[in-house]
Amino acid sequence: MKINNQNSECSVRTSTKKAIASATALSVLLTAGIALADNKKNSSPTDARGMISDVNSDNRKQIEQTAREAAIVYRKMTSGATAQISQSEIARAKCIAIFPNLTNVAVGVGASHGDGVVTCRTANGLSNVAPVDLTSVSIGVQLGANETDLMLLFNTDKAQKRLEQGILTLGADVSVSASNKEQKAVGAMVSTETSDVVGFARDRGLFAGAALSGTALKIDQDEVQNLYGKQIPAPTILSNRVESDLVSPVRELLDTIAN
Repeated sequence: MKINNQNSECSVRTSTKKAIASATALSVLLTAGIALADNKKNSSPTDARGMISDVNSDNRKQIEQTAREAAIVYRKMTSGATAQISQSEIARAKCIAIFPNLTNVAVGVGASHGDGVVTCRTANGLSNVAPVDLTSVSIGVQLGANETDLMLLFNTDKAQKRLEQGILTLGADVSVSASNKEQKAVGAMVSTETSDVVGFARDRGLFAGAALSGTALKIDQDEVQNLYGKQIPAPTILSNRVESDLVSPVRELLDTIAN
């Protein structure tokens, strides 16, 4: 009987502790709920607009930084001792997409992602800049992860028109090839590539086990909104200079390519 009583007392104490813990947890949740309700009630539309404005400002700064880095990548890949792309190849291109710091991970199955910018040639010079996302998943032999800078030259009317639709898959919608030229002064070398799109990477390891075929490109309309303050269709951006007052990094990128 004594043992049974002890077990009974332990059971009661355990049940009591559980009840207290449950009540405490419930109290905490109720308190948190009341606090959230008070914050929501006391917050003003101005506060909400301020938070949205801060987010949009940060997003715009990220896009501007991408454009700034893209100008650096362009200079490195088209001039000086590290040039991989000749001026004749640039002159031939109808659109140019640049992805600074493209992240590539490959362990059996490789995945790449990057934010970039693209501009196309028009009758009046280069079009405005459109933010563009790149994603790919392919079977590869690399191990580990690395970053690289990638430039894509769209060399045909077909490639440009598909790009203006806002989304395309390399190798499916248009033909694609990866240049394997070494990083060296290329002078006036003329490209013999016949693909719709040709890719150049500063880190050739990107192409060691994974091809560009299957890579998806998409004009990011959320970033278009952040950059220009409004939604603009991809064909409008890439066929016209839609804004006369361009932000400085975008202007710098267009001037760098034009010169």
